[in-house]
Amino acid sequence: MNRYFFLLFLLCLFSFDLSAQYNQPQNKIWAFGNHAGYNFNTNTAFSTQINANECSESVCDANGNLLFYTDGNTVWDAGNNPMPSANPLFPPALANLTQSTAQGALVIPFPGNSNRYYLFSLTAQESANNAGGKLYYSVIDMSLNNGMGDVVPGLAHIAADTGLSEHMIAIPSCNSVWILVHGRTTPTFKAYRIDQNGFNATPVLSTAGVTGFAPPGISGYQGNNFHIVGQMTVSADYKQIAATYFRGNYVELYGFNNTTGQVTARGVVDSVNDSYGFYGVSFSPDGNRLYVSNCAANIALKAFNQYNLALPTIIQIRNSKVYLGACNASITQLQTGPDGKIYFNGGYISKMGSISFPNLLGTACGFNPQAVNLISGTNTFASFHNTIMQPILLSNDTIALRWKDTSVCPGTTVQISARSGGSDYVWSNGSGGSAISVNTPGTYWVSYIKNCTLYTDTLVIRSNTARLDLGPDTLVCNSFYLYPKITGTASEIRWQDGSTRNFYPVAESGPYKMEAIISGCPLSDSVYVDMISLYQDLGKDMFFCAEEAIRVPLTVQVPNQASVLWSNGSTGNLIIATQPGTYGVTVSHPVCGSFYTEVNINSTLCDCNIMLPNAFSPNGDGRNDYWSPQKPLDCNIETYILRIYNRWGQCVFFSENINHQWDGTFEGKPAPQGIYIYELSLYKGKSLQRFYQKGDITLLR
Repeated sequence: MNRYFFLLFLLCLFSFDLSAQYNQPQNKIWAFGNHAGYNFNTNTAFSTQINANECSESVCDANGNLLFYTDGNTVWDAGNNPMPSANPLFPPALANLTQSTAQGALVIPFPGNSNRYYLFSLTAQESANNAGGKLYYSVIDMSLNNGMGDVVPGLAHIAADTGLSEHMIAIPSCNSVWILVHGRTTPTFKAYRIDQNGFNATPVLSTAGVTGFAPPGISGYQGNNFHIVGQMTVSADYKQIAATYFRGNYVELYGFNNTTGQVTARGVVDSVNDSYGFYGVSFSPDGNRLYVSNCAANIALKAFNQYNLALPTIIQIRNSKVYLGACNASITQLQTGPDGKIYFNGGYISKMGSISFPNLLGTACGFNPQAVNLISGTNTFASFHNTIMQPILLSNDTIALRWKDTSVCPGTTVQISARSGGSDYVWSNGSGGSAISVNTPGTYWVSYIKNCTLYTDTLVIRSNTARLDLGPDTLVCNSFYLYPKITGTASEIRWQDGSTRNFYPVAESGPYKMEAIISGCPLSDSVYVDMISLYQDLGKDMFFCAEEAIRVPLTVQVPNQASVLWSNGSTGNLIIATQPGTYGVTVSHPVCGSFYTEVNINSTLCDCNIMLPNAFSPNGDGRNDYWSPQKPLDCNIETYILRIYNRWGQCVFFSENINHQWDGTFEGKPAPQGIYIYELSLYKGKSLQRFYQKGDITLLR
């Protein structure tokens, strides 16, 4: 039977695998650490009875309702009461040996029986009398004890294996689940299969990874072996395994075949020359990042780090390490929550730290050591929920997924993602992997196996015709307006300074950038404008008393490729005027032509001074309401002519009487606020020296 689904194809910043089991209802409520609990259904903290340094496990039903939780030794029901036959699970000689195991508890739902659960318990390495590294399992039946659950009689603490490290996780497979553990004295992985036939006591063995011993340093750790303590984790597609080795102080990456249970070594991601340290480890939901805590190491080495697994070699991955922050706790696990965030010990306080965007590279991942409040008085210790995994159900159908046609915006690359968590991906262009990058239109398909089902997905990518073009880098003479060429409908426009006009007035050299949403596409373009302005201002004409020494610096700003020629023959940016006269300068450019300006420096008798205010405010407040030249009372003025012009060259005021002041009006109406140019000519003083001056006035309203 073929079934066709029409799905909306979304291009998102984040994509979480819908089949990844960390976000399934069975993992929605955690009980962990020192009486801590967190409900991801409601994002609220609560208190529990658990009190474990390192291991914890909790399980919900298919609706996300808590069923029970455990430290591997005692099992509490949803009412926080110990199950009658699980308080504790073990006889006195073995009681309380799991709470200090890094991954000492693991719950696996029975395939084909919704009431029953396997509870695997792994004893701590520091246990006395050679009791460490032993694996047991018990069976919980939720139909017992009036529906609150209990251990099935005769199925408690059944010995399964010995000689193990503290690593233990579950990995889904077709109609089964693998229990993956690690040897204590050799780099040996053991994968036990659980299916409808029950627990298969014969494991799949894999020898993979580093062999060796850590230097002595902590008493009670038998053999001081590299492998005895640490956390193990699996990627959301079940193809990668990572493990930390606390005493060896290194992190190793492996491949995993969830069909055969085989583990293969990829290499050491990181190691530190210290007696111990690396402990917590987690993949990002997309499997492209690895997060590791190294919190018990020498203080200079304490760190949370990220590694980029998208790189092709172990050396490149190791060199991609990004320091995210210091540790506030001596040890902590890292665990992916149902919301796709990674959580860790907030520092032995009532906090959980989190990595909010673990798919992103570097510090963009959102590392926050105190992100989530727990109930006061509780904390995580190093204990976190061990993800509940269920079998992948077999299907004989081939499911074809036909996606909605999607357009590609110009100049962009779109990532097309098949549902992750599958295997044997084959794209129409021959690529492998769960996603490919596309920048050209066409019809694309991918076939893959997921959940024991063959899928074929098809998507048509069309080209969006939207365009934005600011043109090539350019050289312009003086200011101009920059107009973009837009193809399509622009719904949003924003220039580099935040303005939203459909043009930009360019006033100086520099880069200019426009971002826009055009026909639904986010587009941007930039251009560099080299503006050549030859305009120079030597200032106003100057007057000096005859008895004063003249020393006036005159400067120009010279653009690139421009030349300077002063009236005195100088070609520099600066000259010093020491004599009265007219000083002119020509600035020339091979493209923009020439500009000439001059300034007059005059010498006159200082018989009286004329003061010319540079601003007035004709607002009727009785202060500074009029403008006119000011002179001493005894200064003789003759042949007085004053003209004031606006910026368009219109004469707005004319007077031949120095006592006639301008009231800021023009043709009977208030003149607008701004800069006005005055021209004053008169004869002053006893010798009737001619006085002429041009300048500007600021009219303020």
